[in-house]
Amino acid sequence: MWVSAEISLPPGLLVGCTVTTGGVSAGVYAESNMALHVGDDASAVHKNRQMLKQQLGYEQIQWLDQVHGNHCIEAPFTNPHVPPEADASWTRHTGLALAVLTADCVPVLLWSEQTAAIAAVHAGWRGLQQEVIQQSLAAIGEPPAQLCAWIGPCISARHYEVGEDVWGHFEACYPACLYAHSEQESKRLLDLPAIAQAQLHQAGVTRVYQSNWCSFTDPRFYSYRLSAVK
Repeated sequence: MWVSAEISLPPGLLVGCTVTTGGVSAGVYAESNMALHVGDDASAVHKNRQMLKQQLGYEQIQWLDQVHGNHCIEAPFTNPHVPPEADASWTRHTGLALAVLTADCVPVLLWSEQTAAIAAVHAGWRGLQQEVIQQSLAAIGEPPAQLCAWIGPCISARHYEVGEDVWGHFEACYPACLYAHSEQESKRLLDLPAIAQAQLHQAGVTRVYQSNWCSFTDPRFYSYRLSAVK
């Protein structure tokens, strides 16, 4: 149900992501779906979330109602039963886990090696275009040079072809993150994790770790695009 990031971490800090196996969801959601908004049986999702808390050893996980925006909230949220509408959260509370839901979008996990500050960011192309990473760094209020970042499993550029309505937002600022499409001149291959890393570096976060796990090709992870073509 859980795979840890393959990096060295401070004592007591867990960084990683869930995988598709080990839960109780069935059918197209098998087995460890954590999302309540995709049509899965709610009782199965709640059971998966409870199993995750037990595996990680946390009493509370801050979930979000994600809207592909750039709002970052401070956790714990006042009402744990109603997730806040946001695409990122941060906290300095120890014993609290932060979570974002992705199935091709980019999960960015941030932590300070100087303080207890941590953050979890959901960054799809809309979030990257709206600078959700930069907004989250501002909300945390820690010097960016003291932060580390892990970019988790997401769709790789090789499998993320988009039209100008998407790649046009990034052409001027991140031309090195766009690649020509071999068959359609109007399409480009967009490198979302590279854009996320570039934005982190531009903001002053220099210690950035890429998982290099592709959600489209790695069966351990959910992929919206892959499920759409099956």
